[in-house]
Amino acid sequence: MFAALKDPANKIDVCGNSCFVDPTQSSQNTTVCSLPSISTAYSIENFKTQADGILKGTVFPNNKALTDGDLTVDYVDPLASGCSFGMTFPTGQVGVVSEAKIFINYMTVHTPYANNLAFYGSNDNWATSDLLDTFGENVHEGWNYLDYRDIVHERPSYNSYKFKGNMKGSCRVTEFKLTGVQTIFDHNSTFTCTPKVIIGSATTGLTPVTFSAANTPLLTSIWPRFGSVLGGDTVTLTGENFSSTALTTVKFDNRPCSVVN
Repeated sequence: MFAALKDPANKIDVCGNSCFVDPTQSSQNTTVCSLPSISTAYSIENFKTQADGILKGTVFPNNKALTDGDLTVDYVDPLASGCSFGMTFPTGQVGVVSEAKIFINYMTVHTPYANNLAFYGSNDNWATSDLLDTFGENVHEGWNYLDYRDIVHERPSYNSYKFKGNMKGSCRVTEFKLTGVQTIFDHNSTFTCTPKVIIGSATTGLTPVTFSAANTPLLTSIWPRFGSVLGGDTVTLTGENFSSTALTTVKFDNRPCSVVN
């Protein structure tokens, strides 16, 4: 197996991510790989397993004016009311949103937008939905932001998002963007999936593996926050689930510290 996995076309898949083979510990009869971090709604909120970025889900309606980066071409929905545009993600995944924004190129009157253009989320293909925000009287030309960055444990987490207008002209925007992370829709402290070995067109399931918050170190504080440029200061790291048996390495500014047990 190890020989076959040297081919970049083959891989070990764990929860949708590659388990990277360690050639120094693998042999002709044994393959050792390093488990990837798991990205779920829980791990994002509690362990920051992904950094925020521009989300790349499926945009609806299929109109390139909404996301082409051209801030001079408007998207115009002709409906008198009920117009909408937004983004959806694959089944079983959500976008955890830290920021949503729209760009208005030219505004003659703010009435169609103010208290009429709202932001919604849904996890059941819009059978039901939650109202997340409504643009108010301060809506203006340029970028208009809905900011969720400071509510770490309550950020919107939905499979699909849309901006919906209540009157004609509400959806006349030039661009929209969602910032955040795309992840598995699971809010539990443990997550189990079945790794797969993929060699060519053949896929083989392996024994399920479980990721657990109880086995994950979490740093909660560092004290003191300042030290001498000469070094030698004792720094206390406080947190949860630190291992007393694992070989722990601590670095500051990429320089190793001596760990005192």
